[in-house]
Amino acid sequence: LPGLAAVAAAKRWRVPSVVSVCGGEFAAHPQIAYGGGLTSGTRWLALAATRGATAVTVATDWMREHVLAAGAPVTDVVPLGADLTRFRPAPVEQPPRLVHIAGLNRVKDQDLLLAAFALVAAHQPDVRLTLAGGDTLDGHHLRLADRLGLASRVDFLGHVPHEQLAAVVGGATFHVLASHHDAGPVAVLEAAACGVPTVGTDVGHVHDFASLTPAAAVAVADRSPATLAAAMTDLLADEPRRAALAAAALRWSGAHDAQHTASAFEMLYRRLSASSARA
Repeated sequence: LPGLAAVAAAKRWRVPSVVSVCGGEFAAHPQIAYGGGLTSGTRWLALAATRGATAVTVATDWMREHVLAAGAPVTDVVPLGADLTRFRPAPVEQPPRLVHIAGLNRVKDQDLLLAAFALVAAHQPDVRLTLAGGDTLDGHHLRLADRLGLASRVDFLGHVPHEQLAAVVGGATFHVLASHHDAGPVAVLEAAACGVPTVGTDVGHVHDFASLTPAAAVAVADRSPATLAAAMTDLLADEPRRAALAAAALRWSGAHDAQHTASAFEMLYRRLSASSARA
């Protein structure tokens, strides 16, 4: 609706409009009742907004393909970069600690994350998992961790103010993402800026980073606890690979930081303004 309102106002005043597709506008995940693509009405609203806009931005190449497949246009890929004055590399801690930064909800799928971590923890007695994010499911994941025998191995921090997140991410062995859908998870870029690589499901920046040469993340296509656990276990055992992934992720995040994001949008606005002035 905000995008459609912006397009309508722009047409009324005969100026350019920009719509950013930043979430599940075209997603359809009926198993968790998530996504604008689940109903014809919400899908129509998203299509009307994007097709009516002068420019449409997304944060990742993965999201660009997702939006194009839904029949909507994409003109620019603009990652939402990390603030490098806040997120910086830190020495890797021992014993190993995995970190997950996201609100506790069905889309981020911490059920999958905890089930996979239970398999990892069964063979890695010293590894821990830290989850930072507000609970939207009334303690569901706390109870799940307890049922899986992970109560002493998982730290639930709840909501952590953004200015304190660097201290949570920094020093972690790697970051884990288990989302069903993630348009451009900033947590991946903030972890990368801290020198922390990501293992996760094949969405958003995880997909894009895993497609780089050299790779900057590990993406798993099979959404099963065993597959995610295997990827996590393999990376825990391979320090040189972790270092290579971290270095590649750090380079990319440094070149696509928050200042890069601001500059990219400014250039887009200048381009559209110049085009509008000529018209």
